[in-house]
Amino acid sequence: MYDRFGGDPESRFGNASATGSAHPFAQFQGGGARMRPGMGPDIDPEDLFNMFFGGGMGGGPFGSTPVFTFGGPGMRTHYYRPGAGARARQAGQQSAQSNQTAMWFQLLPLLILLLFTILSYLPNLFMVSDPDFRWRPTSLHRAQRTTFDRGVSYYVDPVAFAKHPYVTATTTSTRQGGNVQRFSREKNSPELRAFERRVEESWMKELYRQCESAQEYKNRRIIDAQGFFGFGADKEKVQKIRSEVYESCEQLERLYGIRFR
Repeated sequence: MYDRFGGDPESRFGNASATGSAHPFAQFQGGGARMRPGMGPDIDPEDLFNMFFGGGMGGGPFGSTPVFTFGGPGMRTHYYRPGAGARARQAGQQSAQSNQTAMWFQLLPLLILLLFTILSYLPNLFMVSDPDFRWRPTSLHRAQRTTFDRGVSYYVDPVAFAKHPYVTATTTSTRQGGNVQRFSREKNSPELRAFERRVEESWMKELYRQCESAQEYKNRRIIDAQGFFGFGADKEKVQKIRSEVYESCEQLERLYGIRFR
């Protein structure tokens, strides 16, 4: 008997049975998982299997979704967790932020020290340095000056000193006969007075250093003249050494009222 499709029904269903036995879903046909009539050969068996067993079996472990793949000797099952990639990226970003915060906390003491160093040098960037001077004349420092308060002598470069911002001068003119003579008179500016006070302080330290060195040398000579436990002592020499005076110690006492003992 032939139906309207032009084939023998028995042979058609026989071919279908043979094909079904070779299909990967043949093992599920006995359990009731049969293909419904109307499903054409365009449906992928993998998609069909995942449709039934991927979403209807409660999912995989820890909320993951199973995905079945076919190939080779059997069936493989892969689990995939929705949102796992986003959570991993978020965890990575949080870890990177925590590492950056820890790094900044480690560098904080160094940054504070650097800031205080910069602040300590910052006033010097806007201050004018003092004029160069010497205690004794040189080929360059040949102009002698004395401080206003204590009369301490020091030597400066006349050209550089006249151009220094601390020094302000007024130029006056006088006429003698047919000639006009000009000369400068230095004004006593507050900056110059402050500079010369620093010169006097520096000279006090220099006098103290010289006097201290002279007194140490004097004491060593006295000890040598006294001998070993009084044996071989030269009393006259001891008295002569003790009566010695030093110019540095005399100036220190006269100018600053400091007596070295």
